[in-house]
Amino acid sequence: VTDYASRSMNYFDVWSPEISTRYGEVFWTMMDPVALPPDVVEQFKDGEMGSEYSNITMHRQHRRRRRHCRRCRYRRRRYRRHHHHHLNALHRPLLPSSPPRQGTIAITGYEMDQLDGDGNSIPYNRAYNHHYMAYIVGEGADMAMVDCHASHDHGCYEGKKVLRPVPKSENEQFSNTFFSEGNGGESRKSFHGYPNGYAQLISSPKEFHLEPMQIDTWNRDNPSLEFVAGPEPAASQAPPGASYSGILECPCTDRISKVNGSICSDDFGCLPFNLACLEEPGSTLISNGNKICNLDTYNGGQQCCPHQSILLDRDQNPWPDVKQTYRLKFRFYYQAYVPTADRVSASHQDLRRLYWQTEA
Repeated sequence: VTDYASRSMNYFDVWSPEISTRYGEVFWTMMDPVALPPDVVEQFKDGEMGSEYSNITMHRQHRRRRRHCRRCRYRRRRYRRHHHHHLNALHRPLLPSSPPRQGTIAITGYEMDQLDGDGNSIPYNRAYNHHYMAYIVGEGADMAMVDCHASHDHGCYEGKKVLRPVPKSENEQFSNTFFSEGNGGESRKSFHGYPNGYAQLISSPKEFHLEPMQIDTWNRDNPSLEFVAGPEPAASQAPPGASYSGILECPCTDRISKVNGSICSDDFGCLPFNLACLEEPGSTLISNGNKICNLDTYNGGQQCCPHQSILLDRDQNPWPDVKQTYRLKFRFYYQAYVPTADRVSASHQDLRRLYWQTEA
C-alpha cells in the first residue's frame, strides 16, 4: 500500500447516495451528483493562484536567480540596476496566508469501498460490484444526455442515451476526468496510484458523478461473512458448490423473452439487441464464434440485466421485504497542480484513459 502522506499528498472522501436492493436485484444507473468537499472546491477555484502557488514559484525562481548571480560579471550594484525588474519579482511580499486556490487539482490515486450504515465494509459476495464509471467534473463541463457508444459504454444499444460530462467549449482543458481502473470484483486488490509527476487533472472541480453496476447476491439466511449461495435461476451457469453466485453473470432467466430482434422482460420492457461484435482487429468475438453475437444463442450478459431487473425466475421471490442498504465510498489523493512557468516544467503530466471494450 502506498504511503501517500509521505509523498506530500492530501485526500478527500466522497460518498455515493444510498443503494437499497432486494436479493437478485440489479442497481445500474447514474446516481445523483455529489458535491465535492467545500474546502477542496474553494482551494481549486477557477484561475485564482493563491499563496501556496506563489511560494512554490518564487522559490524556484529564487534558486535559479542565485545561481545566475554567482556567474554574473557585474558588480552587485550594477546587477541591481540592470536586473531591477527581476529583483522586484523575487522580493515582492508574499500574499496573505489564506487557503491556496491553484485552479487545477492533480488526482494522484484513489481507493473505493462499499460500506453499510455502521461503516462496516460489505463483502462482494453480498453486494457484487460488476463495474463502476465515475467522474469528477469541473466548472468547464456540464452533464448532458448523449448517444452511447458500444466501444466504451456498458449495455449500449441503438438509440440509447447516457448521461456524460460534456465540455462547455472546445477550448476547455481538464474540464472532467474519468475513473474506472481495476474496478468490479478486482477493485479492492488493484492498485489505483500513479507515478510521481503523473496525475488526472481537473480544473475547478465541483462534483462527483457515479454510475455503478451492483448485483445483490446476499443470502439473507446466512448471517456469517462466509459465502453461501442463495436461490439461483435455472439459467445460472455456476457449477455446484461454486464460491460465487451465478446471478452475478447476468443469466437470462425465464423472465426474459426474445421478440423481433429485442430482449424483453417483465422488469424493463423491450430493449433492442445490439452488441459490439466487431471483426478483427476490433475484437475476436466473431472470429471465435462467440455465442453472445447472436440473439438466438445469447443466454446471459449485460443485455439481460438493466437497472432494477431481477435475476431470478418468476417463481423465485425469497426475502421480498429484506433490503440491503449501503453506500460506495471513494477516497481521492491529490496534490496542487503547478503549470509550466519561467522555464520550469509543470508539476504533473495529465493521464489520459484509453478504453476499448468487448464486454456484453
